[in-house]
Amino acid sequence: MCPPIYINLTVQILCGVALIERNDSMLYIGCHLSSSGGFMAMGRQAAEIGANTFAFFTRNPRGGAAKPVNPQDAADFMKFAAENNFGKLVAHAPYTMNACAADENIRRFAREAMADDLARMEYVPGNYYNFHPGSHVKQGTEIGTALIAEQLNTVLTKEQSTIVLLETMAGKGSEMGRNFGEIREIIDRTELQEKLGLTYLFIAHDLLVVRHISNRIAVMYLGKMVEL
Repeated sequence: MCPPIYINLTVQILCGVALIERNDSMLYIGCHLSSSGGFMAMGRQAAEIGANTFAFFTRNPRGGAAKPVNPQDAADFMKFAAENNFGKLVAHAPYTMNACAADENIRRFAREAMADDLARMEYVPGNYYNFHPGSHVKQGTEIGTALIAEQLNTVLTKEQSTIVLLETMAGKGSEMGRNFGEIREIIDRTELQEKLGLTYLFIAHDLLVVRHISNRIAVMYLGKMVEL
């Protein structure tokens, strides 16, 4: 069971920019970057704008095949990240991933894409992988929950170093993850719960908080990411 969440932050909003302060830990602040140039390109761009973390899509957000990972590029980035004190990265799955779709072909794509993405994430181990739980498409939340958990139980492995994050959703249509109760049900049915975390939206969808089961917390506000 997830312990209570406590966030000790000072947030000031000045001309649409959030200043988030915390005195007792390192802040990791970044933004979403294009992955088209590879990991080192993203790392250099992040450093150039004063960021020490970033988010990126693992492939085209509308789905499709992913660009092959260059092992040397990934290794160079890991060295660069260590030298520049980067925090954990947040990889984002494509929006077309729907683990609880009524169509088996769509669910198959979701399973295969997630498995492929997690395998690719091992080139940059120890980071986050965020995905939308999906839409049950009139099948009902019980079936939706079961299908999402089934995918996670199929794809997650004890050996992986990546933490998979379930993102809470606004609840439009048949979206799953519209409240913590639905997320809780998915987690309860997942065997490797230590490989799971969640992201959730706060303050009119402007503040995104990443929560891992082991109490690690990250925050994204207006496109800025902070790990606490």
